[in-house]
Amino acid sequence: MNNTDYYQSRINKSVKYLSENLKENIKVAELAESAHFSSFHFQRIYKALQNETPYETILRLRLEKSMFLLKHNPRFNISEIAIECGFSSIENFTRQFKSKFGSPPSAFLKAGKSTDSKI
Repeated sequence: MNNTDYYQSRINKSVKYLSENLKENIKVAELAESAHFSSFHFQRIYKALQNETPYETILRLRLEKSMFLLKHNPRFNISEIAIECGFSSIENFTRQFKSKFGSPPSAFLKAGKSTDSKI
């Protein structure tokens, strides 16, 4: 196993930790600890191997989960989805969702109810 593979396997542990704890307030120090790196070294290696910062990964995974919940769990309202995905407030969730997908979650929810998708 070369250094890149070794580092990637340790970074994968942090990504797994992320995906299992999205609802929590995740700190970089926790991620670094899960990969057995110092915070500074972890952030440098993470960015080099993942092509995004730990924060960008957290945000992307939360938004992907929220998109899935909006599409496939109509019993949840938008504020419940924001909480379930780890956003600190519905305002933050709405702002991040709109920035990433071009429309607020309420518009996506309405559009999703009007179409019968096989996805």
